[in-house]
Amino acid sequence: MAVDWSEERHTLFTRIRLVGLFVLILAFPIMLVPIAAAASDVPVGLGGNEPHAAVVNPLNPHNVVVSQGGQLRISTDFGATFPTLVNAVLPPGLPAGYGIDGDDVIAFDAQGRLFWSYLIVLDVNGNNQIELPTDDISVAVQQVNPTTGARIGNAVDVTPGNHSDDKEWITADANPASPFANNIYLHWTRFDNNPREEMFSRSINQGATFSNPAIIATG
Repeated sequence: MAVDWSEERHTLFTRIRLVGLFVLILAFPIMLVPIAAAASDVPVGLGGNEPHAAVVNPLNPHNVVVSQGGQLRISTDFGATFPTLVNAVLPPGLPAGYGIDGDDVIAFDAQGRLFWSYLIVLDVNGNNQIELPTDDISVAVQQVNPTTGARIGNAVDVTPGNHSDDKEWITADANPASPFANNIYLHWTRFDNNPREEMFSRSINQGATFSNPAIIATG
């Protein structure tokens, strides 16, 4: 004898539609919640035509730091304001004539320590041309207290000697579970020779010292 499933299917579909309607009713109030408007841009007070770099403290999201043109601005209120200004300084022991040359980059490590890389320059003739061996563009790194702006220790000249170094970038291993946690890595381009050289250095002691620069690529 054939079994007629039509009535049972009709009942099942009716129940499914009722469940769907009930879910929609429950979700409707959520759908009516207004979407928050985007926050206004916050001028941080750094000038010049260099790109900004911005980082957030992995241990404290209130703490945002922005860098540009040899200066830092520090926020402790999620970036609503940036009241603290820090100026880059030269590493000790350099001869007279050096200045700050920008290209700032900043990075936090796994313990919330802030490291700042930037260029320093010696332009003997003042002609905005790096002429080796008398002139120099080198890479410096400075640790900074991320909330007060106080410098921690001295800036370090990572590329001592007279070179044409540019486009540096600093990063730190901010993963506390990493076997290399808190290591600092630095890359830059050296224009001393043709072809140019891509350089690398590492610090395993919170930026106090860096390994000898190594060539990792050319061209």
